[in-house]
Amino acid sequence: MSKHSARGARWEAQRQRILDRDGWLCSACGKPLEGADATVDHIEPISLNPGREYADHELVAMCKSCNGRKQDRLIARLPYFARSWLPGGLPG
Repeated sequence: MSKHSARGARWEAQRQRILDRDGWLCSACGKPLEGADATVDHIEPISLNPGREYADHELVAMCKSCNGRKQDRLIARLPYFARSWLPGGLPG
């Protein structure tokens, strides 16, 4: 977990909403997420804006590997992601 990450019940509820919204798929590579591999990342790194409250639309589901590669860089996110865009279409 990032040293900047929020903790507590409010964050856990928000984290669950983001994972559910993104279909438990990594927003960077499309990999199915489960267990400890399922992370939620800030589109705008917290280090660039410490103390800011982040809304759901400013967060994305990511696997640990992609989250680690991203580090403190800004990422782009499609406003809509269809599972059918992935190879095999993944059932919805």
